[in-house]
Parts: sequence; structure tokens; C-alpha cells
Amino acid sequence: MSEKENQRVMLTKRLLKESLLRLLQSKNIQSISVKELCEDSGINRATFYNHYGRPGDVLEELEDEIIKNIPVISVAELKENGSYKKAFIEQATILFEHLRNDKDFAALARINGDSNSEFAMKIFNFPAIKKAIDDAAPDKYDETDRQLIFKYIQSGLYSMVREWIIIGTQKSVNDTAELLAEIIDNGLVSQK
Repeated sequence: MSEKENQRVMLTKRLLKESLLRLLQSKNIQSISVKELCEDSGINRATFYNHYGRPGDVLEELEDEIIKNIPVISVAELKENGSYKKAFIEQATILFEHLRNDKDFAALARINGDSNSEFAMKIFNFPAIKKAIDDAAPDKYDETDRQLIFKYIQSGLYSMVREWIIIGTQKSVNDTAELLAEIIDNGLVSQK
């Protein structure tokens, strides 16, 4: 593919994603047709089908791009830190700063209030959280319990970040990250 063709594909996909975000302001993804998405974006249906099969595919690609760009602290970095609370604050600060500046995430967060959505679960799939759960009380919780705790934390994180963005980030990145660390430190991790 030549550079000009590649630029054309990128422009087409960007226009479709922007249109999808606009349409999602007033209806859910299941109600958006290919015809409607193509009309809003100015892209013809044949071009749409060259890249996607349904509007949900456009949404999934947008979500995957957002998730791919989120910097995540690895378990190895967590071990180097030596402090779960410090690692949580560092991870949350990086995350909140990144998401505050990501207009696509902000749009999706405003649209999608479901903290149990696949997007919410994928966006907060952090190794540091899983490691903290595993280490917090290894003999107290079996694998099923740890998975349930992890899902609970993921849902809470999504709801917290969503609300933080919707209220206009009145609380600073560091204050919000420290609040998150306090919640985790005084809850699950303090059981050590």
C-alpha cells in the first residue's frame, strides 16, 4: 500500500470514528445502521465494507486504540517499587493524565455509563492490581474470589474515572490518584 493510499485509509477510518462518536450521543450502538454511519461521515457503503463489517467493529477498533495507548506499569516495575501504594499512585497518575487528554476516551466515557461493559473491563486490566490482589491475602481467597475482587475494582475504577472526566476534572490528577490509592490501601491491601 502506497503512502497516499495509507493516508486515505486513515482518513476514512477517522471520519467513521468521529461520526460514530457523534451518533452515539443520541443512540446506542445497536441502533446505528451502516447507512446512517456512512451518510453522517460522507463515506460510501462500499468503502465502509472494505474496512468494517458493522458499526460495532468501528467502535471496537476505537476502544482498542484507546486501550493500546494507555501506559501500564508492569509487575516487574511493581516489584522494583516495593510499595503497592506507590505503584498504584504512579499507575493512576499516568492513567488519569493520559485519559484526561484523550478526547475519544472522554467522549466514550460520557456515552458509556455501564461500568460492567467490556470496554470498562479491558481499559483497567492492570497487572499491578492483579498482583496486589494475589499478594494481599493468598490463603484467604481462591482464584474465583480473586477474579471477583478484580472485577469489582475494575468497575469502580471505570466509574471513578468516568465521573472525574464528566465533572470536568475539578480534582487534580495527583489528588485523584492518591484517593484511589487510599481506597485500595485501606481496603484490600491493608489485610496483609
